[in-house]
Amino acid sequence: MIQLHVSAVCQVRDGFTGRPIESAGLRCALDGAPVRAVCKPGGYLVLLNLSEGPHRLSLRRAGFKEELTDFSVSAGSPEKLYLSLKPAEDYVFRQEAVWLHLRLFEEKEPAAGRALWLTVPTASECRIAQEAAEAGEDEFRIFCKSAAEPLTVPGTFLIEDGKDSEIVSLLFAEEETGKLAAPLVHRHKRSKCLLPAQQFRTDRDGWLTAVFRSGGTVDVYEDGRGTVDTLELAESRTERLITL
Repeated sequence: MIQLHVSAVCQVRDGFTGRPIESAGLRCALDGAPVRAVCKPGGYLVLLNLSEGPHRLSLRRAGFKEELTDFSVSAGSPEKLYLSLKPAEDYVFRQEAVWLHLRLFEEKEPAAGRALWLTVPTASECRIAQEAAEAGEDEFRIFCKSAAEPLTVPGTFLIEDGKDSEIVSLLFAEEETGKLAAPLVHRHKRSKCLLPAQQFRTDRDGWLTAVFRSGGTVDVYEDGRGTVDTLELAESRTERLITL
């Protein structure tokens, strides 16, 4: 009897609209080789029977750039990934867009292939609602307030907290309780914000392009380094150089 083990569950969304992307036309590759994932409604992909250790997932679809995601499989619970496909040149925009063109330098050289997290401007608000969420906890009280648009949950968020900032995957936010896919690394006090975030990669010249539905504040975060810059997006187009 063939035993099937769920190694990773991915939800794929349109990085501009936030809507789930269904499986039709979606091409997947794992560690450079084509792979057929099990597709579920709501933009979910299920990867089965992967070897333990690091992997790289590639997703392609017409209208979007290739999305690369590094993750690791362990013997425990399946890895949960929330992926946003970024608009390509042939993407059909149905509303005005705000563009960010960012170039990253390190030691005066373009920083190629670097993964950066950018927070997404939103009118919604999500904050820690207890005295403190302790390191090692994966569930705590939160306060969420939706204005013009609902909070996208499940999803990926940046807890903005200075040197203790970290990226988390929020599985649900119900009845003033938030549940994470993995325990917190740091302690965070009351009122620290959970900001929706997407991951981008710089090209060989250190450039990345992000497109949002509205202007506002964008934090630029790198794993292992923390928040490297905070930008105020003007309407239509903003260009910025960041030197690490």
